Amino acid sequence: MGEQETRTTPAPVVSAREALEFLIRAGFVLADSLDYEQTLAHVVDLVVPQIADWCGVYVAADADGEAHEITSRHVDPEVEQMLLDIRRNRREQRGASETLQVLQTGRSILATDVRETDASDLDERQRRVVLRLGPRSYLIVPLRARGRVIGALTLLSTREGRHYREQDLAFAETLGERFALAIDNARLYEERASVARTLQRSLLPPVLPDVPGMELAARYVAAGEGNEVGGDFYDCFRTGDGEWAVVIGDVCGKGAEAAAVTALARYTVRASATLHSDNPRVVLQDLNDAIRREAAHNRFCTVLYVSLSLHGDRVTGCVAAGGHPLPLILRADGRVETVGLPGTLLGILPAPEIRPQELTLRPGDSLILYTDGVIEARRGHELFGEARLRDVLRSAKGASADEIAGAVHRATIEHAGSTDDDLAILVVRALSAP
Repeated sequence: MGEQETRTTPAPVVSAREALEFLIRAGFVLADSLDYEQTLAHVVDLVVPQIADWCGVYVAADADGEAHEITSRHVDPEVEQMLLDIRRNRREQRGASETLQVLQTGRSILATDVRETDASDLDERQRRVVLRLGPRSYLIVPLRARGRVIGALTLLSTREGRHYREQDLAFAETLGERFALAIDNARLYEERASVARTLQRSLLPPVLPDVPGMELAARYVAAGEGNEVGGDFYDCFRTGDGEWAVVIGDVCGKGAEAAAVTALARYTVRASATLHSDNPRVVLQDLNDAIRREAAHNRFCTVLYVSLSLHGDRVTGCVAAGGHPLPLILRADGRVETVGLPGTLLGILPAPEIRPQELTLRPGDSLILYTDGVIEARRGHELFGEARLRDVLRSAKGASADEIAGAVHRATIEHAGSTDDDLAILVVRALSAP
């Protein structure tokens, strides 16, 4: 009986046990963030140097038909920029790459043993680096999420004796699926957050107007993760010759439906105020009717409307509240007063109770409008509260409108750490007569 020939199958770079442990760890790391750039950083940090000496992530081809590298990492940071330049030059000179092939076909590429490295197109310094660090083996796998290829993942080994095998290719493809889903989730989240921010900006005045005899300032903070539109809003606009209106409100809920009511409230108030600038009760009644007629079921809001006009060295006006916290006046001598009479929510009853009250601001006096996100900011079970707000205002005696708004904002955030509700602050300060 002759001797039986035995062959040893080369071991994969990553064993089955290591692959399972790595996938579990990767799942926890990738689930830790929905930030797009941070997720990409997590991808390359996970891979280098445990699985690859160099890792690159590419997105689908652009209009010029070329793959676009969005992040990469080499085990040796000192040569990373040089390698990036070499790859960019080679793509420009040689056209289509294997990465682009994977992006276009969705099929992986495995190079088990790279015997030679072409460095003829490089300068002497680059040639030395490439010959020293040139690939021994590499993998390029598609990043496929939700039925489409969104990118490609390249893993490259420059170590003598570390060559990728078919088992490594199967592992890399599984890893690519995990990476792709995390990257796509982060991308979708960022797109949604960007849309929300854009819509939020459209519901607030881009800048506050210059009002003769008055100084205005505002602060706005949206609560939550930043991917939903908040319901707080404020506005300031001219209603007639020498007449102005300042408005602040809070729509129930968040998201698209709340944004629709916010837009309805802001523009209904603007339209009605141009016709009834001297009658705040009518303005808020018109808004109440519009919400009941146009808004989704059970949508309501609170609104504070103040008409203002300059008379000599005084600012006079009228305040009307539709279920909103009443404004405060910080007098020039440091006294803090409440102005206005409570009213009922808008959008619920056909005839809400609205009781306008006149106000007067003398030089140095400031009118502070705010939403309930300020006084209801919590530290545990402790509310920020109106008493603390009054203390903040007293300490801001003699401050500008912007300084007052900033002081209220800082005190609220310092108390709560973060806010569970949106908050808006609008300050109007009467200036001395020129």
